[in-house]
Amino acid sequence: SNILPKIKTSGGTRINCIPVGKKAINYATQNENLIMVDQYVEITAKSISRIAHALTTYLLSQSEPYTQVHVVSNELKTFFIQKPHVTQLIPFAPIGSTSQSTTPADEYL
Repeated sequence: SNILPKIKTSGGTRINCIPVGKKAINYATQNENLIMVDQYVEITAKSISRIAHALTTYLLSQSEPYTQVHVVSNELKTFFIQKPHVTQLIPFAPIGSTSQSTTPADEYL
């Protein structure tokens, strides 16, 4: 639940989102700056490939391609401590780049 308040927009920008998990869905429902285009109540070992396929299909089927795609998740530090983490999927890092496109959620938007 600590990660959800880190998702902020500036200047009233609205963001398309696809929340995974009950807490993320509740947060997206209550945040007027988030447009929920789909949702997944839970992710399991059985459902992860189906969800990944559905998300990929959604992203590739848009008439107007997304200029940015970020995955906001928890990074497990210890069993009891999780830190917010943002991974940039689009735009892609240049070929040959060794830097990983990740940003601590505190610096996101």
